[in-house]
Amino acid sequence: MDCLPEDLLMQILVKIPCNKSILRCTSVSKSWYSCIKSPVFITLHLRRKNNDQYLLCDFKSPSGRDRYVSINNDTESLAERNRLLFPGEQSYGMVVHGCCNGLVCYTKTYNGPIWLWNPAIRRVKELPRYKDHGRSCFGLWFDKKVNDHMVAKISTGQGLSVDVYSLRTNSWKTITERVPAKSVSADRDLAYVDGKLHWPVGRKGSSGSWMICSLDLKTGILRETLISWNKKLSDLYLTPLGEHSLAVFGSTDASDSEGWAARRCCMAQAYDQNMNKLYAIDLERATSYNLHRVVGLRNNGEALFLELDSDDSGLVCCNTTTKVSKRFVSRLQYYKLQRVRPFIETLILLDDEDAEESITPNLSRLWLCLLPYFLFCSAPVFLVLSVVFNFY
Repeated sequence: MDCLPEDLLMQILVKIPCNKSILRCTSVSKSWYSCIKSPVFITLHLRRKNNDQYLLCDFKSPSGRDRYVSINNDTESLAERNRLLFPGEQSYGMVVHGCCNGLVCYTKTYNGPIWLWNPAIRRVKELPRYKDHGRSCFGLWFDKKVNDHMVAKISTGQGLSVDVYSLRTNSWKTITERVPAKSVSADRDLAYVDGKLHWPVGRKGSSGSWMICSLDLKTGILRETLISWNKKLSDLYLTPLGEHSLAVFGSTDASDSEGWAARRCCMAQAYDQNMNKLYAIDLERATSYNLHRVVGLRNNGEALFLELDSDDSGLVCCNTTTKVSKRFVSRLQYYKLQRVRPFIETLILLDDEDAEESITPNLSRLWLCLLPYFLFCSAPVFLVLSVVFNFY
C-alpha cells in the first residue's frame, strides 16, 4: 500500500468512517500516519458526501441538578448512540455553547476557559485566555471563505465587546470594545449567517417587544431589527437556516386549562443575510399540535418542538417551508430535552499540536479507585505464598 500514489491513498482512506478504525490506520505506516493527519485529508474527509448525520442532544433532569449530553440518531426514534463524558474531572456546571463540524464548544465554569472538543477522535483543546468583560454568550461556526473554525464571545458588562477566535491562527481578535448596546443573555447561542452575528434582545419598557442585533464582523457595524408579531412575545430563539438564512422562533405565555402559565411557541420567521423578511408563519394555525418551545433544527433544516406537558408529550417535527408537521418522538424520557444541534463525526483537531487526548473522568481515575481494592484482595495471597516459600 505504501507504493500507492498519495492521491489514490487519500481516496481510499477517506471512505473509512470517522471512528476508531481511521485512528488505527495511523499505525500502519509513516506514510499513512502523515496522510491521515494532513490538513488536506482532514478537509477532504469533512467534505465527503457519506458522512453520517446525528443530533447532539442536551438533557436536564426536572430538578435541574443533573444534565448530560448524548449523540442520537437523526431519526424518528431519536435512539441514543453514545452518551458523552466530558473531559476532566468536573462535569457540574458545564454548558455547551455550540456545535459545528463535529466540534463541541463548551465551558466548565462561569467566565472560565473555553474548550473545543471532538468526541469522535477524543481530542480536546483549551482556547487561549480571552479578555473578561463580564457575562458573555458564545457562538461557534465554520467560515468556508477562509476555511477556518471560529468562536465568538460577546459581552455587555461595560458596553458591547466582541472577540473572535480563529482555530487556524489560535488567537483572539477584538472586533468591537465597549460600544453602547443592549444586553445579551449568556444562555443563548449566537447565530452566524454570512459574516454577521445575530442575537435576540428583549426591549425594556416595551411589553413583549423584541429585536435582533446583527453585527457585521468585517465592518463592525451593529444593526437592530424590530420583531413584530400580533401577540406579546416572552422569548425569542435564533438559529442559522442553511448558509444564507436566519430562522427566528417566538414564544408567548398562555394559560392552560387549569389556569397555569404555559409557554407556547406561536410564530416562525425567516430572514436573509441582510435581515429582509422571507416569510412568517403562525404556528398556532399552521399545526394542530400544542407546541411548547423549539429545541433546535434537524440536519435537513426541519424544526423540532417540545409539546406542552400532557400524558403523551413528545417531540414534533415541522417543515417551516411546506408547513407540514408530524410527531417525531411519541414520548420523551425522564430527563427533559433542552437543546438539539446537528452533529457529524469528523477529524477536526487531529492535526492540532495544541490539542490533547481527552480522557473521561471514569477512565482517568479508574485505576486509582481499584488500587486499594486490589491490594486488599491480594494481601492474603501474598501471605500464603510467603509462608509456603519460607516452609520450603
